[in-house]
Parts: sequence; structure tokens; C-alpha cells
Amino acid sequence: MSQRGFVFLLISFLVLTTFGCKNKEEVLPVSQLDPTLLQNGSVSLYHFKSKENKVTKIIKNHVMQEFDTFLFLQEYSSTNSEEIIRLKLDLKTLFLNTIEIVKPEAQDEKKSSLGKQESQKMIFKGLRYGTNFKVTDFTGNKPKVSTFFPGTFFMDQEMMVYLLSCFSFETKTGDNIKFINLRNQKEGIETIRVVEKMTKTYNKSQISVYKVELTQQGIIAWYMEEKPHMLVEADFPSGEKIMLIDWNNL
Repeated sequence: MSQRGFVFLLISFLVLTTFGCKNKEEVLPVSQLDPTLLQNGSVSLYHFKSKENKVTKIIKNHVMQEFDTFLFLQEYSSTNSEEIIRLKLDLKTLFLNTIEIVKPEAQDEKKSSLGKQESQKMIFKGLRYGTNFKVTDFTGNKPKVSTFFPGTFFMDQEMMVYLLSCFSFETKTGDNIKFINLRNQKEGIETIRVVEKMTKTYNKSQISVYKVELTQQGIIAWYMEEKPHMLVEADFPSGEKIMLIDWNNL
């Protein structure tokens, strides 16, 4: 082979390799949520009410972007307990990579001028391994580990009602979404059904919302038509409900 022919083959190989890699990088796995609807810096406050219409829990959600990850953090407090739930979601697909449920604990610090210092006790932890998801339950005497095989896209069942604000209500009438429930160590499929677009009173004003059913959990939820489709209210079969009190409009 001549030198000219060798150089031509080498250049052709490099060009094909470069464009081949580029095309592979641009092909993203399919997500059932729209990642552009999750807003960095978003903070929202909810009341969880009993069927007697009494506030039993205060819920605060935070969204933070960390490099290639969205951190969705929920803090809730009630009369008897406090918890923090942390989800790490892929920035481009909102695939669930990690979830932790922890309980804040106050520790006495004799040497500290502040008197007490807060630590956190891990209750549940879930971690993705490819298409597998490993869940560890720390509530017993020994950690209990369960492995699930939900595939690439699935949601945490407990946080689903909030993160469905990233659902494409404009173009979809419904979907079936796989879920994992850390507390119950179970998995399943939630059927999402967009019932109708309607008006609802929020903050003494009439706003346009999507009425949505989560049939597996028996939840009826209302999301703002205006993007990013904030959850306004959700009613549970038990008679309990979640109500949006305030958010920073991001």
C-alpha cells in the first residue's frame, strides 16, 4: 500500500470514529418526564391535611442542580416526627439514581456552645446499578437489602405526585409509569390519566389546571396548566390532602 493510500484510510477511520462516537453520545434513553420542567432553585411549601381538615404535616420541597444531577429534597415535619427525603435524578433524563430517607436527630454536645448538634439517621436507601435498583431498609436490627429490576426509567412512588409536575400534559392524555416504594419494599406500575383541563381556586384566584388521576394509589391531583405545572392540590382515598401554600414561582 502506498503512503498516500495509508494516510487516506487513517483519515477515513478517524472521521468515522469521531462521528460515530458523537452520534452515540447524542442518543439519550427515553424518559417519560420532561427534564426542562424541573427548575433549579425552585422551593415550594405544602400543607398535608387530615380528613378533618387539620394541618398534620408541613412539607417543603427544594430543587437544586449539581453538575449532571438534579437534587430533589423534601423536608417534612409533624407533631411526632421529622424526615428528609433526598432524590438524585439524572439532569437530562430525570432517571432516579439515588434516594435516601433520613431522620434528623439531636445529639447533646457538652463541649459545644450551641448546646445541641443535629445528626441524621438513615432509614432507607436506594441505589441504581445499571437497570437494577438496590434498596436497603435500616429500620430493623439488621439492614434488609432488596433488589429490583425496573429498567431504566421508574419513579419513587411516594414522590411521584410531586414530580409529575414534569409530565407533558400538553401532549399526553396518560401513561403507565413503573415505581418502587422504599418503605414497603415493593414495585409496580402506576397508571396516570389526564382527566380534563379545568379552573380551580388557588390563592384567591381562578387558575387553569389539569385534573389527573393516579389510579394505583387512588389519588386525584391538580397541576397548573402554566409551566412548570406545579402541583396545586392532591386528594387521597383516606380523605387526607396535600395543598400548595406558597412557592417562589420558578
